[in-house]
Formats: sequence, C-alpha cells, structure tokens
Amino acid sequence: MPPHFEFGPLTHADYEAMKVFILCSALLAMLSDLGQQMLAAEIDPTEGPDT
Repeated sequence: MPPHFEFGPLTHADYEAMKVFILCSALLAMLSDLGQQMLAAEIDPTEGPDT
C-alpha cells in the first residue's frame, strides 16, 4: 500500500508560506516580550495619575 502523502520539492508558494510563518512567529515573540516588559514596569494602579 503506497503512502498517502509524498514529499516533493518545495514550490515558490511553500517558501512564501514558510516566510510568513517565520515572520509572524518572530513578531508574536517580540510583542509578547514587549508586553511582559510593559507589565513589569507598570506603576501601581491604586496611586492614580499625577495631576
């Protein structure tokens, strides 16, 4: 019984999909790190704004 899927050479569309996946993954990692840094530097919310 032959395999259901076969691996073949990557097409241009495959390379583009991999680029988008890697870029989105890197962006998500950077944004999550930035959000974590912003939460760590957050001022105590009970103090209120300086006016």
